Amino acid sequence: MKASEITVSENTTLKEALASLDRVALGIVFVVDQNRKLLGALSDGDVRRSLLNGAVLSDP
Repeated sequence: MKASEITVSENTTLKEALASLDRVALGIVFVVDQNRKLLGALSDGDVRRSLLNGAVLSDP
């Protein structure tokens, strides 16, 4: 698996992140900045909790 397949940018929307999570089927993707520096990890549970707390799919 390529690193580009399991990373999303810090500006990726929740909808795009969900698509990435679904595509890689690992339950986690890594968030990187424009220089590909690791900023953190995002799990499907993180997205679910965000939505339950009022976030919308178009939010980064």
